[in-house]
Amino acid sequence: TSKERKNLGFADRVGRTIFGRCMTWWMIDPAELEKPVPEKMERIPMVNYQFSSDAVVDGSDAATGAISAVGNYNKALKSGVVTDILKYFTEDAILIPEGVQAVQGLNAIKKVYDALVELLIFEADNTINIVEVQASGDMAFVRSRDTHGSVTERNTGKSRLPIFRELWVLRRSSGEWKIAVY
Repeated sequence: TSKERKNLGFADRVGRTIFGRCMTWWMIDPAELEKPVPEKMERIPMVNYQFSSDAVVDGSDAATGAISAVGNYNKALKSGVVTDILKYFTEDAILIPEGVQAVQGLNAIKKVYDALVELLIFEADNTINIVEVQASGDMAFVRSRDTHGSVTERNTGKSRLPIFRELWVLRRSSGEWKIAVY
């Protein structure tokens, strides 16, 4: 109802805004994204991501750890279990959704993901297309483009194939890579 819409919390509005963007982004033929993996990165399990043919990848162990963290985040996102998703964020992480105010801290990020997974299912075919990875000390970034995968609207069952471009800034703490800014 309109009264319920007026009472939507900030996190729910953020989730709905992200949802709207997911449903309206342009589509691409997934066959165009079938690219070989750069030789220096073949040791990483290819479950939740792939490498663009023009990927610039720092081949260090730190970069490998950052890539694994992003892949594990994607796996958790597909599970739809918010507590699993949050495991890959730092306590003071900042989430910067497109077109809405950024949120900081696990409690605020949890509210956004609670709203998002209530609206959407990120299907198993969601694969991050990595184009750049750099690491230095305890900081790293992973950049993607043309990330594709089916997203299903929970209330209608309609499925779409949106395309995402993403940037994760990760920080290593106690030997574990986590998302600091996304």
